[in-house]
Amino acid sequence: MKTIAYFKNRKDSNYLLARMFLLVLLIVTASCSKDEDEEVPTPDPDAQYRVELVKIRATDISGEGNDALEIYGEIDASLNIGTTSDSREMWSADQANNISVTENDSQIIGTVTFTVGPDNVNSASIVVAGDLLEFDGGDFVEDMGEESTTISLSSISGAQEFQLTFSNGDGDQVVELTYRVSKL
Repeated sequence: MKTIAYFKNRKDSNYLLARMFLLVLLIVTASCSKDEDEEVPTPDPDAQYRVELVKIRATDISGEGNDALEIYGEIDASLNIGTTSDSREMWSADQANNISVTENDSQIIGTVTFTVGPDNVNSASIVVAGDLLEFDGGDFVEDMGEESTTISLSSISGAQEFQLTFSNGDGDQVVELTYRVSKL
């Protein structure tokens, strides 16, 4: 009888071990399986950056002889990612359509929006560049110079204003252009 009881106890313990193994296997399988309610991670959305001209004003018109500078030329914004560049015109005026710029803020209109993938934000930059001229009438045109500013997109989290300063060779005619870069 002792022998039969030994085998019976052994069968019970094997049976218990088998049941325990199956229970552990079910728990592991259930914990590793995907829940239907579980959210699938979505990739980060593309970021948008707006560049808009805010104002232009003359900070020095001492060499002009009157109270305004007649400004024309062009202002562009470019998105640079590595060796790829997307350049867009923000404002342009020819000599006949110049704008009168005084020492008070003058309105200047121009806006562009760039879309940047999340993987490119840290390596991307926006360059705002301008080439302005001043027209005094007749054949007299004064070059106010070419200026540009480069802004790293990783430094833009909201809206920030920047300036470009243009001046003639003598420095007695100076124009300041204010623009804003915003992360939308």
